[in-house]
Amino acid sequence: MDEWLSDDELSVLARLVRRQQAASGREAVRVERVELFVGTDAGGRRFLTGNPVADWTPPEPRGVDPRRWRGSLLAGACGDALGAPIESKSMERVRAMTGPDGILDFIPAYNGIGMITDDTQMTLFTLEALIRAHAEQRHTGETDLRYGLQLAYQRWLHTQGVPWDKARGPRDLSERPDGWLITNEPLHHRRAPGQTCFFALKGYGSGVPMGTVERPLNESKGCGGVMRAAPAAIWSDDPAEAFEIGVMSAALTHSHPSGYLPAGTFAAMVHQLVRGASLGAALASARELLVGWNGHEETSAAIDAAIALAERGEPTPEKTATLGGGGVGETALSIALYAALVTDNPNDALLVSVNHGGDSDSTASVCGNLVGAMYGPEQLRPNWLDQLELRDVIEQIADDALAEFGPEPPEWGQKYPPSIPAREAPETGPAEPQEHRARTSLLAALETETPPPPALTRAERFRGSILAGAVGDALGAAREFDPMERIRQLHGPAGITDLVPAFGGLGKITDDTQMTLFTLEGLIRGHAHLRRGGQTGLEHFVQSAYQRWLHTQDYAWEDCRGPHDPSPEPDGWLISHRELFSRRAPGKTCLTALMSYGNNGRMGSFTHQLNTSKGCGGVMRTAPAALWPGDPAAVFGVGAMAAALSHSHPTGYLSAGALSVIVRHLIDGGSLPSAVEEAFRQLARRPQHEETTAALRFAVRLAEQGPPTPEKIATIDGGGWIGESALAIAVYVALTTDNLDDALLAAVNHSGDSDSTGAICGNIAGALYGPNAIRASWLERLELRGAIEELVADALAEFGPEPPTHSLWERKYPNS
Repeated sequence: MDEWLSDDELSVLARLVRRQQAASGREAVRVERVELFVGTDAGGRRFLTGNPVADWTPPEPRGVDPRRWRGSLLAGACGDALGAPIESKSMERVRAMTGPDGILDFIPAYNGIGMITDDTQMTLFTLEALIRAHAEQRHTGETDLRYGLQLAYQRWLHTQGVPWDKARGPRDLSERPDGWLITNEPLHHRRAPGQTCFFALKGYGSGVPMGTVERPLNESKGCGGVMRAAPAAIWSDDPAEAFEIGVMSAALTHSHPSGYLPAGTFAAMVHQLVRGASLGAALASARELLVGWNGHEETSAAIDAAIALAERGEPTPEKTATLGGGGVGETALSIALYAALVTDNPNDALLVSVNHGGDSDSTASVCGNLVGAMYGPEQLRPNWLDQLELRDVIEQIADDALAEFGPEPPEWGQKYPPSIPAREAPETGPAEPQEHRARTSLLAALETETPPPPALTRAERFRGSILAGAVGDALGAAREFDPMERIRQLHGPAGITDLVPAFGGLGKITDDTQMTLFTLEGLIRGHAHLRRGGQTGLEHFVQSAYQRWLHTQDYAWEDCRGPHDPSPEPDGWLISHRELFSRRAPGKTCLTALMSYGNNGRMGSFTHQLNTSKGCGGVMRTAPAALWPGDPAAVFGVGAMAAALSHSHPTGYLSAGALSVIVRHLIDGGSLPSAVEEAFRQLARRPQHEETTAALRFAVRLAEQGPPTPEKIATIDGGGWIGESALAIAVYVALTTDNLDDALLAAVNHSGDSDSTGAICGNIAGALYGPNAIRASWLERLELRGAIEELVADALAEFGPEPPTHSLWERKYPNS
C-alpha cells in the first residue's frame, strides 16, 4: 500500500472508520492516496484491509433522504442558537454564566430563547438561491448560479438595514427585493453579522465585481463562508458539484483558499451524509476532492488535527480549543468534525462544538449541519426544536427544496421567482491576479475591499479628521468620568445623543483637542524650519509646542519654557487664542512630564524614559502626524515620538504611532480594514508592540459581533484610559458603524474615558467620511472651530507642493 500516512495515523483512521461505518457490509474510505476497505468475512466478522476484498463494488448513488436533509438544517439552526449567547466568550466566562460544564441548554440571546444568528440567516438565503436558480434552469435551460447566490446575499444584506437601492447591485433595478423568504419579518434583525460578509456585499451593492476564486476581493479566511454552505449539498447527485458550489458561494465574500475550501469540503460532506453515507465515508469522499485544489494544505491539516484529537479520550472544552477558535474557515470545520467524531448523538455533538471559548455559534452551526444529516431531527431535544426561532420557515424551505429537486417540482410563481430578472451584459475587465501575503488570521476576517468611500480630496479627509476629532472630544467631555448607568440616568436609555453642557457651555473641547492643535502647530513649525535649511530636530518643535500648551494651563511661562529657551513670552499665532487658556481636566502624566522639561530641559524619548505611563494622553493628540511626508514607517515614527515626549511605556507611544498610520492611510484614500492592516504591519517592526497589537486584534474580533453597544465596548480592557485601549475602542466603533454620527455617539457612550475615545474615533471616522458628514449643529457650536479650520488650512499649505515663504508666515509659525 502507498502509505502517505504513518502507521499510527492509519490505526487511528481504522478505529474511526469502524466506529462511524454505516450498516453496509463494505465501503471504500479514501484518504489522499491511502485506501482502507471495510469488509465482512464468511463468519460475518468485519475487518479492515489495505487491499480491496474480491467482491467489493462501489455503492450505488443514492438520493437525498428527506429525514436527514431536514435534520441537517434544523440541527444547524439549533447549534447556532446554542452558541449565540456565548460567541467569542472565554470558557472561564461561559462557566461563570452557566456552571462548570458550560452551556447545556438554550439560554437567552437577542432578547429571547432559541434565537438564530447571521449563520442561519445566510444559510437560508443560500438555499433560497439554489431553489430559484434550479427553477429557472428548468424553465429556460440555463441559469447563472453565481449571480443567483450573490443576489440572495444582497437580499440578506437588505435585512440587515441596508436600503435596497444600495444593496441590490448594478444588475438589478427592481424597486424592492422579491420572493417569499424575505417577507419573514424575524429575518430582518441584525445578529452580529460578520464584517467580511457585510463589507463584501456592500461593495457589490456599490459596483465592486463579484468575488471569485480567480478574482479575489480580499484575503479573508473567516468562517463566514463555511457556515452557510450546507445547502449546496442538494444541487446535484455529484459531490464534486456540491464542493464547487460551496467554494463558489464562499468566494463571493471570502477570497483566501482557507476561507472557501472548507466551505467546499463541508458541502461535499453534507452531500454524502444526506444521501445515507457514514461520516467516515463522507469525509473520505470530501477529502479526495479537497486535495485536488490549490491551497488545500491548511484545511487538510485542520481535518487531520480533528481526527487525531478524536482519539484522545473524552472531549473537553480545553481539548476542543486546541483546534483553534473557529473564527476562520478551517478551524470552524475542524471543531465541528471533531465534535461529530467523538460523540454518538446530535445533542452531545452540539454541546461539544459550542463549549470551547471561540466562535461558538458558527462551530455549532456547522456541526449541526453534519450531525443532523447523520441522525435526523428525531434525536434532537424536543425543547430545542420547540423554542427554535423560525423553525416553521426552516422546515418550509427545506421541504420546498426537496420538492424543487424532486421528480415532480411544482410551479412556484412569485414564491421563488427567477434569479435573474433580465439578461444583461456580462461584467467586463480582466480578473485580478491572486496575491498571497502573510496576514494574521484575526485580521483576515476584516481584510476586504470596502465599498468605495465618498469622493473626497486628501485635504477634505484631513480636515474631516481634525474637526470630527474635536467634535468627538466635545461630545464626550461632559461624561468623561461617569459610568454608563449614570449616563443613561441623565440622558435616557440611548445615552448621549447630542452635545450636552460641559465646562460652562455646549461644544466645549478638552485637553485632548487643545494638545492635538499644539501637535499640529509643532509639526508645521518643525517642517518650515527644516524646509528653510534648519538643523534642529522635529522633536524640539513638538516639545516646545507642548510647553506652550502647558502655559495655557495656568503655569508661568518661565516655568514652562525650559532652560534652553530664553524668550520672555511664548510666540506664534496659535497661543494668541485666549479660549485655549482654560484647564479642561488635563492628564496628570502630561502635566508632570512637561513641568519636568520646564525644569531640567530633558525630553522624553524611546530611550530616555520619564515614567512608565501608557495613559491615553499620548495617543489622543497624534492624529496630525498623518500629514507628515514620507512612508508609513516615517509617519508612525513621528506619532510615536510625539507621544514619547510625555508617555514612556512602549504601549503609550506605539498606540500613538498606530493611530497616525491609520489616519494617514485613510486620508490617502484607503479603506479602514487596510489601514488597520498597515498599523499591524508597522507595529510588528517595533519592540514591545505586543500589548498594542493584542488590543487591536481584540477590536477586530469584537467587530465581528456587529454594531457597537456600551456593553461590548466594556469588554475592551482599560476603558479607554490607557493608550491601547483608547485606540482599540475607537477602531472597533469605526469598523462597526457606517456613518459619522453613529461612530461618534457610540465612541462616547461607555463607562470610560469618553472624550478621548470620542476624539480618537473622530480622527479616524472623520478621515473616512469627511467634514460634510459632521452634524451641522455640532460644528456650529464647536469651540474654536474657526481656529481649528485655519490651523488645518495652514498645515495643508505647509505640507503642500508650494508652502508659503512670506514673512507673515514666519511670524505666524516662527523658527522656535
